[in-house]
Amino acid sequence: MRVFVTLQPPQPTKQDNSTLTMISSLSQRVIRGFIRLQLVLAILLFLPAGSFRFWEAWLYWGLFGSSVLFITRYFLKVDPEFVERRMQIGPGAEPSKTQQVLQLLSGALACTLFLAAGFDHRLQGSDLPAPVVLVADGLLHGNHFPRLPCQSLCRRNRPGRSEPTGRFERTLCDRSPPCSVPSW
Repeated sequence: MRVFVTLQPPQPTKQDNSTLTMISSLSQRVIRGFIRLQLVLAILLFLPAGSFRFWEAWLYWGLFGSSVLFITRYFLKVDPEFVERRMQIGPGAEPSKTQQVLQLLSGALACTLFLAAGFDHRLQGSDLPAPVVLVADGLLHGNHFPRLPCQSLCRRNRPGRSEPTGRFERTLCDRSPPCSVPSW
């Protein structure tokens, strides 16, 4: 006697379906934001350089993009609400006038750094040896990944959580509520 069993995946409930829709919508917004960020960064690096023959910029652009993707993917899986909160960035998202001005100035300074790198390449101002460039990019982008434990600690100890997960984590997060994490 043969018995055939057909396995079907469980049908999502309305709550599961709305959660999937929210995550899907959030993922789409994150992808659009990432593409915009990468395009702006490419314009800021390559337009003043006047050429795409700028290997240092390609290296930086690729490392930056991959680290942003890695970190964002991690938090989309672990805490989509965290990513939702972090999508509200820029001077308009800040509550106080002082924070708005500081956000505006820091954004302008960051853009100036990328523009300066492009103009420096165009004018052939500095010629760093390749190992120096590689070490500098490695150190800069290696800084992105140690942030994950800190952000996870702050995420676990965010306001509204019933029990803190430890003294170190509470001390770490008490210094910067509600977990000020640099925007990506």
